[in-house]
Amino acid sequence: MRKNLSFLFFAFIYFSADTIGQENLKNNFQLYLARSFHGTGDLRGINFTGEYGHLLGKRLDISGNITSTIHWGSFGLIVNSPSGSFDGSFRYVTAGLQAGSKLGFAVLNLQHHIVKIQGGLFVRFQSSSYPDSYSVTFPPPVNYPEPFYTFRNEEKQNIFTLGYVAELSYAFITGKNMLLGAKAGFQNDTNADVISYYGIFIGKKLKAKG
Repeated sequence: MRKNLSFLFFAFIYFSADTIGQENLKNNFQLYLARSFHGTGDLRGINFTGEYGHLLGKRLDISGNITSTIHWGSFGLIVNSPSGSFDGSFRYVTAGLQAGSKLGFAVLNLQHHIVKIQGGLFVRFQSSSYPDSYSVTFPPPVNYPEPFYTFRNEEKQNIFTLGYVAELSYAFITGKNMLLGAKAGFQNDTNADVISYYGIFIGKKLKAKG
């Protein structure tokens, strides 16, 4: 009987200490790498995000993040000329850097598993070499062995925008309070640049100061 009581006492102390320690881990930091698609999906690229979060309650949290994206595409064209074949493709890139904040709600919040939805706002700087319209003529109307491109640019190359983002994520919490998970989401901004993405993240739960 005494052995059973001793076991229950130490078990209570152990799990109480563990619970107190978990409750003190109100901060977390995550690194996120994703496959992403700009617009209708013709521009494919990557999304890299660093995010710092803080628990406001058992299910509610707030986070700040910095995200960089780069997407690329091309209009493929192989030219066969008297001097041989060469790649005459037109290639373009769109890249952006943004900072924002999100609120998250844990739909499922267990000791080692978290399913969360997040939504927030961001400010974004974007630079793009993608023209508003272009055309290629080959062979050209003149006696010239290479393709003839025509470009029209109506929008600025560099812009600042405001936007919103929505995400769904799953995280597994290891015994050492590491976070391993997957996330999918999409964003839109005042320039109507829609970006969708999915990927994986790694992170760490941190103790709150004070």
